[in-house]
Amino acid sequence: MSDARVAFPTSLTGRYKEPRFIGAGGASTVYAAHDSNLNKDVAIKILGPRPSGQKLVRFQQEAKVIGRLSHPNIVTAIDFGVVDENFAYMVMDLVGDCSLEAFISRGEELSVTKSIEIFRQIAIAMTHAHAHNVLHRDLKPGNVLLDNPAATHPRIKVADFGVAKIIGTPFFVTTGNIFIGTPSYMSPEQFRAQDVDERSDIYSFGCLMFETLKGTVPFAGDVAAELAEKHANEPVPPCTVTAYGEEIPTRLQEIIRKCLEKKPENRFDSFETVERYLSALSAEESSTARPVVQERAKLAAREPYLVSSTTSQYQAADTGATRKLMIAITTLVVSLAALICYSLTGEHSTFSLIGSETPSGTGSGDASMDGSSKKLEKQQSVDLSAQIEEEHKERRSWRNRDIQLPATMLKGSTDDLLDRAKRQIDKKRYSFACGYLDHVLKLEPNNFRALKLRGDARKNLNDVNGALSDITAALFLRPDDSDLLYRRAMLRRETSDLNGTIEDLNLAIEKEPNNSKYFCQRGDSYMEIGKTKEAFEDLTRSISLKPSEAAYRSRGKLSQLNGKFRDAIDDFSRAMEANPGSAELRFLRGNSYNQLGEYQKAVADYTAAISRNGGNANFYKMRANAYEQLGEPGKAKADRSVPIDDFQIGR
Repeated sequence: MSDARVAFPTSLTGRYKEPRFIGAGGASTVYAAHDSNLNKDVAIKILGPRPSGQKLVRFQQEAKVIGRLSHPNIVTAIDFGVVDENFAYMVMDLVGDCSLEAFISRGEELSVTKSIEIFRQIAIAMTHAHAHNVLHRDLKPGNVLLDNPAATHPRIKVADFGVAKIIGTPFFVTTGNIFIGTPSYMSPEQFRAQDVDERSDIYSFGCLMFETLKGTVPFAGDVAAELAEKHANEPVPPCTVTAYGEEIPTRLQEIIRKCLEKKPENRFDSFETVERYLSALSAEESSTARPVVQERAKLAAREPYLVSSTTSQYQAADTGATRKLMIAITTLVVSLAALICYSLTGEHSTFSLIGSETPSGTGSGDASMDGSSKKLEKQQSVDLSAQIEEEHKERRSWRNRDIQLPATMLKGSTDDLLDRAKRQIDKKRYSFACGYLDHVLKLEPNNFRALKLRGDARKNLNDVNGALSDITAALFLRPDDSDLLYRRAMLRRETSDLNGTIEDLNLAIEKEPNNSKYFCQRGDSYMEIGKTKEAFEDLTRSISLKPSEAAYRSRGKLSQLNGKFRDAIDDFSRAMEANPGSAELRFLRGNSYNQLGEYQKAVADYTAAISRNGGNANFYKMRANAYEQLGEPGKAKADRSVPIDDFQIGR
């Protein structure tokens, strides 16, 4: 059985030779194959079997849109059709299988100069699309493909026009959601389900640029309604330094801010204008060196993994990290020994590190430590502990690197290899686990346990599409496994395929009608697509089966969104009984008190939230608003002046 959601249709094998699976996500599966007629490699996107009418309409719409576009920076459609009365397919250019989203999620360093070149090519592609009256409506890193991403100037192609709209055609919703697009990248007017224009794509492009440079989206949230409020009202977070410490040019910051203006009329009027600014900036940056504001932690040079022929145990030869860790531990031990010696004898010890010197004029036991010395010793211990923790983080990062296991480690029966993979997963060494599981699946492509384990490992490596493919393949083997259906539902949710999430949860609930977790997650999904009645029923059902913090929290948010603040307060209070240390629950309940005009209670909850998480700017901002309502402008001003790195309040 093929490692994919949908098997490659046999009726296509006459023309398209040697199909190989690339990925699966949402409702479709993509293969690479050789087109014997055109004598070139192509990508074939397959929808089926028996797709719903809505999915087929979206698929046809995508083919129609791509068919009218012909540009080097846009994926080109070569053919479209339906075979075997079940499978709709679209043949496209084959581009490198790395998306900008995958590049960002892998944590690979992306320079400002390289980022500007990527942005410039996207702007050129969108200029062409808009010139042909096509709005993308879902512009995000996952829909930008990179050909040869390691190159200084990688070629990009904009893909996935599944929710695109041709300007001048009737406005209609092409998905099952009340929204069209991905909430983290949608413009304020897109959330309002308005008939948007080119400037909405420019807003999404601003979100894309921000995430590419910072590694995170400008606005994050749990539900679409929360994101809608942030995109409409919250100021854009600072974007001065990349995730890797490189200073972002002021002119690029200004371009991003203008793209992210709340009102469409305040943004750039066209992608042609955006591209002109980016091209000028690119020419300027090629001759300008920028400082690195904060130096990245340097990993030790990678060395081979060594295997003992007698013990069959591997060791990670990350010698640089190990050496630094041992020095830090030795230093801490010596410092602690000195403190113990002083507490017992009243004198400084004669312990010293190799290469250290005793300051001239001081003896090892001349005088007792004064207050400042004690403070310094304490500070040194704290600093050393932090250093050791940093070294541990560095060592842990080795566990999740892509590795190639030597043949000596892959000896043994399939069960032995699976057991080793499971132990590696338990130790959070997910890349090691994948090394074992890849080997097992080469030998036994239909090994259910291997597919399930690799799905878990890939999910923890943030390879959501890979995990989705593995769990789907496992479901082909055991289609009635409700746990697998639930796992796939959660993965589909991470890809913003909420309709697919609900489909899988429906099947899981059919098989386990009393599983409260399934109802809770389906309720959350309904809430995200705006089906509040269904969401409330599912969350209430989940609570009746087994009360949980998650269900109370979600139902509280739903009540809050619908203006039922007393009900929200009651649910948040119940959720806090299970998790009294949650800063978010305190903040949410405080918001409901705030809406009811009970500002003293709101301040109390905001204060409790700040005591648990003092780094969230929203907590200070909302407490400042409550203080103003209580007639305490001094306290409100103090809250607004609190410096928060990731979000500037009071602006």
